[in-house]
Amino acid sequence: MADLRLFRRRGFAATGFVAFAISATVIGMISYLSLYVQNTLGYSPVEGGLRFLPLFVASFTIAILTGRPIGRVPMRVLLGGAMACAAAGLASMAHLTATSAWLVLVPGFILAGIGLGITSTGLASAALSAVEPARAGMAAGLTNTLRQVGTATRVAVLGALYGSRVTSATLNALAGHPAPPGAAHRLAAAVSSGAGTRVATTVPPAARAGVSHADHAGTASGLNDVLVAATAFALLGAMAGFSFGPDPARPPAVPAKAGQPPAQPAPAHRPAGPETTAA
Repeated sequence: MADLRLFRRRGFAATGFVAFAISATVIGMISYLSLYVQNTLGYSPVEGGLRFLPLFVASFTIAILTGRPIGRVPMRVLLGGAMACAAAGLASMAHLTATSAWLVLVPGFILAGIGLGITSTGLASAALSAVEPARAGMAAGLTNTLRQVGTATRVAVLGALYGSRVTSATLNALAGHPAPPGAAHRLAAAVSSGAGTRVATTVPPAARAGVSHADHAGTASGLNDVLVAATAFALLGAMAGFSFGPDPARPPAVPAKAGQPPAQPAPAHRPAGPETTAA
């Protein structure tokens, strides 16, 4: 069983929060950005995957390089810096428009990939440095569990926000186009579910251009709102990392038994030398 008392330690609690936050933000946004690149911008799965290479290459490269400063750079700097990079990357992507191309995502992909790469390597070391060696396995397991919980939370929270905001923005974009009663709501619901530009094929040819533009505008606007929310949460992770990042743990002091004096520190070691005797 996991000892939840580990979370009383600020260093370990901050490490767990960073593990939760990186999964709920950067890893969580990959799903929605993938839908945007494929279903809204119109790329195939292979073409869409190639557009994500800046994110993955930056993540893999930084994950390899992060092993060198571990032990020399404080963990709070690594964790806080990783989440700050993630927040900057998410914020740089939160200005999509109906005419945006995939290239506007590249700077954000690189910055978010740097944050993801640092945490991929640094979280395990941070968890181990926050506890005694006897609890290292438990700490690593809790940290990995929190990453999975962050991913699940992303599905629930960001998914609800994405659906709501995309539906609202698409309805606003369709407001200037004549449509039968209830048709606009059906189209907006289809866009929010990830149908993308395919919704334009369900309307008469004369209305397809307007519906396609509404799809682009609604998806971009809703995705911007989700990116802003993810940025705010990543900033909370950065503050937690910088403020409460772990320092190397010390073994707990052994309390003295009743009726016995507390243990005294061992005397300093002196180099062996010839003894002197009194004359």
